[in-house]
Amino acid sequence: MMAVIGGSATEAMMDKRSAWLAAGCLLLSACSSTSAVDGAPPPVADAQQSLPPAFTVHLASPPRTLRVDGDALVFTGPDGSRRMRVERNEALFDGRVVTARDAAGSVEVRVTARLCLGEGGAQSPYTARVSIGDAAPLMGCGGPR
Repeated sequence: MMAVIGGSATEAMMDKRSAWLAAGCLLLSACSSTSAVDGAPPPVADAQQSLPPAFTVHLASPPRTLRVDGDALVFTGPDGSRRMRVERNEALFDGRVVTARDAAGSVEVRVTARLCLGEGGAQSPYTARVSIGDAAPLMGCGGPR
């Protein structure tokens, strides 16, 4: 058996639904990516960065240098130099990631094409994050080789 509900309660509920629907549509149209008022185009999404697979990174304290070239990462610091085998050298949307390993451990380097200010105000085209083994990441600056 079906009950029929009639009268003003049903009409009021339908009016509320219509009002909410209209408000939602108005809100969505206000959030659109184009502006009819000033004619400005929608903002451009970040463009993919294409960084070369060979680059150099400088870390400040203690002073260290990482050089990625082909299948080798050469890590030079106050304790000498380590040559590591590159296992991964991959372009990312915003830069590049390199993972290298030797018998003593691993190093991961992530570089992005963002201006980096090094010691003494020196400017480099890349900002780098270097993770050595399980230690906390170090920040550095770099550029293409």
